[in-house]
Amino acid sequence: MASGRELKRHLVRLLFTLFRHPRIMGSVLLILAAVSLVSVFRGTFRNDVSHMLPDGSEAARCYETIARSSMFNKAPILFHAEDPGLFRTAEFSEKLERLVRLLSADERILRVDYRLLPGTPEEILSELVSYIPQYLPFSSLPEPAAAVAECRRQFLLPGGTGRSRLLEADPLSLASRLLLPLEHFRRVSRFSSAPDSPYLVSPDGRSLLILLETAVPATDPGSGRALLTFAEAQLREAGFVPGKDAELLFPHRRAMANEAVVKADILQVSILSLVIFSLLTVFIYRCDFRAFLIPAGPFLSALFTTALMPLVFRTPLFFIVGMGGIVISLALDYGIHMYAAMTGRGSFRSLTKILTPLLFAALTSGAAFLLFLFGATDAVRQLGFFSGVSLLLSPLLMLLILPPAFAHRKGQRNKPPVLRQRGFPPLPPRAVRIVWLILIAVSAALIPGLRVHSDARQFDLSPTEYEEQDAALIRTFQGGAAPAMALFRGETAEQAKDAASAAESVPECFSVSELYPRKSVREKNLEAWRTFEKKSWTEWTERLRAEADKNDFDPEFFTPFLNRLRQGILDPPADPPVCFRPVLDRLLVRGTDGLWTAAALYPETSETAARLSSLPGAVVIARDHFAEILARDLTRGILPLAIGAVISVLFLTWLFFRSVRDTFLALLPVFSSLLFTGALFSLLGKPVTVPVLTAAIILCGLAVDYGIFAVHAIRTGNTDNIFRAVTLSALTTAAGGLTVAFTRHPMLHSAGQTLIAGIGFAWFSALFLLPALVSGKKKKGVPACCFLLLLLPVFLTGCRSEPFEYESFPPVCELAGSRTKIPFPDNFSILGSVVMETPFFAMDFLCAAERKDGFFRIAGLSPGGVKLFETAGKLGEVSEFYFTPAAEMPGDPRDHAETLLRQFEYIFEGLGPCPDSVLKAAEPVMDGRAMEKDGRRWAGRNLDLIEKEKAGYYLYRNFGGFRFPVHIVYRGDWGYRLIFRISEAEAL
Repeated sequence: MASGRELKRHLVRLLFTLFRHPRIMGSVLLILAAVSLVSVFRGTFRNDVSHMLPDGSEAARCYETIARSSMFNKAPILFHAEDPGLFRTAEFSEKLERLVRLLSADERILRVDYRLLPGTPEEILSELVSYIPQYLPFSSLPEPAAAVAECRRQFLLPGGTGRSRLLEADPLSLASRLLLPLEHFRRVSRFSSAPDSPYLVSPDGRSLLILLETAVPATDPGSGRALLTFAEAQLREAGFVPGKDAELLFPHRRAMANEAVVKADILQVSILSLVIFSLLTVFIYRCDFRAFLIPAGPFLSALFTTALMPLVFRTPLFFIVGMGGIVISLALDYGIHMYAAMTGRGSFRSLTKILTPLLFAALTSGAAFLLFLFGATDAVRQLGFFSGVSLLLSPLLMLLILPPAFAHRKGQRNKPPVLRQRGFPPLPPRAVRIVWLILIAVSAALIPGLRVHSDARQFDLSPTEYEEQDAALIRTFQGGAAPAMALFRGETAEQAKDAASAAESVPECFSVSELYPRKSVREKNLEAWRTFEKKSWTEWTERLRAEADKNDFDPEFFTPFLNRLRQGILDPPADPPVCFRPVLDRLLVRGTDGLWTAAALYPETSETAARLSSLPGAVVIARDHFAEILARDLTRGILPLAIGAVISVLFLTWLFFRSVRDTFLALLPVFSSLLFTGALFSLLGKPVTVPVLTAAIILCGLAVDYGIFAVHAIRTGNTDNIFRAVTLSALTTAAGGLTVAFTRHPMLHSAGQTLIAGIGFAWFSALFLLPALVSGKKKKGVPACCFLLLLLPVFLTGCRSEPFEYESFPPVCELAGSRTKIPFPDNFSILGSVVMETPFFAMDFLCAAERKDGFFRIAGLSPGGVKLFETAGKLGEVSEFYFTPAAEMPGDPRDHAETLLRQFEYIFEGLGPCPDSVLKAAEPVMDGRAMEKDGRRWAGRNLDLIEKEKAGYYLYRNFGGFRFPVHIVYRGDWGYRLIFRISEAEAL
């Protein structure tokens, strides 16, 4: 590797070579800009959330399964009618059938689903008889005497008179048993429709549903917009008025709305960038029109990189390009330093002096982004490519543009800068150090309150009316609660269905395999029936006729049934029953990749989701479950990159200084900026999101630039322009953050707000703190590790965020008069997991607890099943206990047992409904959504207790008729906390 002197010599030679041919360089840049503009306008940019998911993660697997399975490419059309009889008229049926033909003619629509069960009940049962030999074991066939007796009993029941044709179709009640899976499906899916209509009509008869199965992914806004326009045109062609007679509830609307928001944000960022940077140039450089060339380098580098995006990435993202305002503001630093050097004494000599630190500053910032190329998320890789390449191109383009423009010429003088301060501000070093230590102490106290919010649903900016319309559709046909799903894939329909059969072992779960048993089961049943047909068919039928004659039945009454049954034995049907196909077509489908997907439905609970997730090949699709794994995977995808960015910045800074002491001092603005920004967010109640973490990585690369320039200026004694250069750099960077701070997209405005806050702290640390700590010469003094000890309490306190998100409660005033009181049992038992968390360690254990007549019994097991403790007692007095000795819990085990017992009694005491006295006297009402009285807070439709002095209840769930908190956080007196996740609860 060349030494620093050789590197500087090569940079100076390059600089003068470029300076000799300014016109050639300018012509080349103009040609490249024109080519780049053409490439940008011809490129296809999208806003696909799937690119934000880490490769190979559970969330990515879920999203990929959803995208490739045609099961979710459903576009609902909902018809309304004030008169329930409208959907039964011949005129409406004719218009509806015409609409279906028009829609089916388009190749983008694979299937139009608008019918329920085909045929009458008698026809359905008659068809199912031929499936009995495959679906039911031979042991289901009753003895002739019992079969005739049961048939006679059915005729004698009060409702038997109107069921004669049904009994004739299935006299042995075998075919009706095949309909039990349909009833199970109806109960689990909660889907209900009018039974007297051949269409998908709501129970009240006022809504009719059409589901379009389409090949257009819901994440494709362009194709979705064309599909929506086509469907509206076909509605008009069939005689319906869109928006009046029918609502098109296409899921593509969300992608279209988000794309519109991002496009508007990009336009806003572009305009604000031009306006703000132009105004800054006019103000800072006092109408020196040559200074307008400073933003030219960053703008051109962003343009060139944007043009490369469609060539490097298959699907470049809109919001990545929206980060251009921030990247431009970062790159302006290099132009500001060049301007400061060129407007001083000995312009070219001053410029050559800063080339080396300028290069390393660009490398540190660019390396922090280029590290993203190794990320597990496509969006992160695109951000790394766009930002890293733009930052590395900017200094080169500025060396092509700025030195010739700023060079001294005859009759031309450089105007004095707007900031007259030349060196560092003359402040007392001791006072600065004291202020910094105070800020460190305050930040250390605030950091533990910082919360993390990584729910990716915050990135959905579609109008709330879409959510309301979707919820109304679910309420109309499913009573307000749609089931969750577990998906199983296979190369054939049989393989997918066989994989889904594993879900039958999970309680309250309906698997599509129940409607269509496995091939091996069908063949086994059919073989037993064929053996019976060959050996005993004639004898059994004669006995049946004899029993029928004894009970006054016509001997031919059973003949149609027996003929269909025998036909099913000799020539079994190969396809599923027609009455099962509407459900099978919805839950067993072939995807766009040729693979088949089979579904299992279940009422959404975290316990059932966990059980299904453990099944081989299962992909759980549930609203809360998907949000949880999405948040987890997004966080895991960005944290390694943040750590890598810090390490790369540390290494490159050391490579420049070759001194541990100077490296540590140059990194102080980085640590101070991150620490103080986190404390500010904690104070303001702003959560840490993925965009905030991304902006924090940007701060690492930016703040270290300030540290490098400040320490280098102090060591070399060249501090004339340091204040002006760093201040103007911070001002332009804050302006860049301002361009995106007021956009609607969270990826943009969160990053902008973080940069604005962090850049101020970095500026303070570089210009005020470093001069107070660094002397002009390297000399012995306080070791740098002593300053690191000042930061040690910050890292020891940790950054503990809330483990659960608070629910969004409706205003209390609307519920005060209509709440439903649900009593809480005095005696109960619970099962769950507990995490005991302190600033220094965390211990996980499984927990079982029981309260009966005021007596508590608690047991804790390790995840491997080893008993850790057991305690029992009443009113805090321990009657028996056991504790496994542990280094983390020294002292008397009885004291620990009593403490644990008191904590459990406190947590589970008084969990009943909010009393009327509290409701009337509660003051104050907290934000209109919760009420507080005597240190306790109630909220929710049932006014659940959500918080008392040391315990918070984040989620209630129904267990056997009573509501029980399943997410609990207990805050101890000495900085520890207990985090409960209750999986099962039962009243005793």
